[in-house]
Amino acid sequence: MVLDANIVIYAANKPPQWLSDLVLQSGNSVASVVKIEVYGFPGLQDSERKALDDLFAHWKIHPLDDAIIARTIEIRKLRRMGLGDAIIAATALVHQKRLATRNVEDFKHIAGLQLVNPFVE
Repeated sequence: MVLDANIVIYAANKPPQWLSDLVLQSGNSVASVVKIEVYGFPGLQDSERKALDDLFAHWKIHPLDDAIIARTIEIRKLRRMGLGDAIIAATALVHQKRLATRNVEDFKHIAGLQLVNPFVE
């Protein structure tokens, strides 16, 4: 799965065991913009940064390449959407992975994108 920033944040803040198990599954990854979003949070504490470091060590980070850029442009042409969310969705589509997010409503309009809300499934 590709993990949305909200899942990463929940996983870094004393998550329940089921969420830790889910995010640490082999093959999970994140879009590079997720790293920017979570580490760029104003007021990030050292303990939070350490928790994020530990998590990011487990995941492949997908760089913003030409294929993801092209898909992001397609997504944003179809409907108004934040750049970060569009990059995250495009990353999941390009790499043919499900997107794990708690904000399903933000992504449900994107054709072909498989969504997983781990808090309801």
